[in-house]
Amino acid sequence: MTVETDIRQEELGGRPAEACTACGSSNLRFVVEVPNIPAFCNVLLDNIDAAKAVRRGDLRLVYCEECSFLFNAVFDADVLAYSPEYANSLSCSPSFGSFLQEMAERIVRKHDLNEKTVLELGCGDGDFLTRLCTIGDNRGFGFDPSYFGPPVVQAGLGVEFEGRYYTTDEKVRPDLVCSRHVLEHVEEPLEFVRLLADAAAGKAALYIEVPNATYMLEKPAIWDLIYEHPGYFTDRALVMVAEKAGLTVTESSTTFQDQFLYIDAQASGSTGDSHLEQTTSLDRLSELVSSFSDEVEQAVSRWTDKVRQLAAEGKRVVTWGAGSKGVTFLNLVDSSSIDYIVDINPMKNGRYVPGTGQQVVGPNALIEYQPDLVLLMNGVYQREVEDHVRSLGVEAAVEVVD
Repeated sequence: MTVETDIRQEELGGRPAEACTACGSSNLRFVVEVPNIPAFCNVLLDNIDAAKAVRRGDLRLVYCEECSFLFNAVFDADVLAYSPEYANSLSCSPSFGSFLQEMAERIVRKHDLNEKTVLELGCGDGDFLTRLCTIGDNRGFGFDPSYFGPPVVQAGLGVEFEGRYYTTDEKVRPDLVCSRHVLEHVEEPLEFVRLLADAAAGKAALYIEVPNATYMLEKPAIWDLIYEHPGYFTDRALVMVAEKAGLTVTESSTTFQDQFLYIDAQASGSTGDSHLEQTTSLDRLSELVSSFSDEVEQAVSRWTDKVRQLAAEGKRVVTWGAGSKGVTFLNLVDSSSIDYIVDINPMKNGRYVPGTGQQVVGPNALIEYQPDLVLLMNGVYQREVEDHVRSLGVEAAVEVVD
């Protein structure tokens, strides 16, 4: 979408990148522009005025023909400042909690993490690290500027958290270095993966997990485009960055119904065998990128028309899921007729969506509001949400936004 915006990237200090921020190649292809979107999706506001006055930026998505990395060529890191106000945890969902538990059990089993030390960079609310330590009776150290919980949690051999960034002079000697959904927030991903490799001190295993850009292109999952993410990793791009940082990738796969991508790696140095041959080919990725721009335009137009038509028919519509997908959807379509977005996280209830100002409410609010349609932002949760809606005595249809 290339329309005029009220606030341009130049006002935020950004300048278009001329080379891939992952591999340095200048062989780039323009994909799509999404202008004037909230700088933060996962920071909700206290009132409507504050929500509508949030700082905004432009997303100019480009694709690297050499490594398949996608990134925002006009990203400006100075716009973002992570703090405890940042809330992207999905742990309140039983479905997501089950996923976290299964992944934690897999990692403990694969890397034989029993009475060992685990370091997590970007630990969020600490839930995943606590699970790793509980399952394997491990000791954990977590770093994240958005962490707001207790400094010590009694799980396993003990878990220590610090609400700040990790630095290379820390004295932690881990057996596993873990980083989940952090790399896509980093402007220079290669440098961050090198930091992870340094933290492994040549002996630790590594686990890295990110949103799956291959899935985003295939679906297409256009509501995954947010300013907070300067980079979008295909499986090929993630493996490339890891190997370029000197890691040996032992496994790459998808999880959470293909929406997430992960690698297991070792920091003991490259074996000379590249894992790239086991990832999606450049030819296939190039095909997906070619169609993605049109898909974005069509999806925004289709859903704008649908929401307007529902409003014209007098239908009450709410969205479900006040995370990045929900916020992006409300900001890209004409959502002025939608009053509420539902979220099961009680910390979000009563706050307001950046950019558009819809109020976040808990599921119980639907009992009085009685919507005709619930637009669900992620189909992974369809059964969970449908059961929840029915348990409230609400007869609204639940439709997945795709």
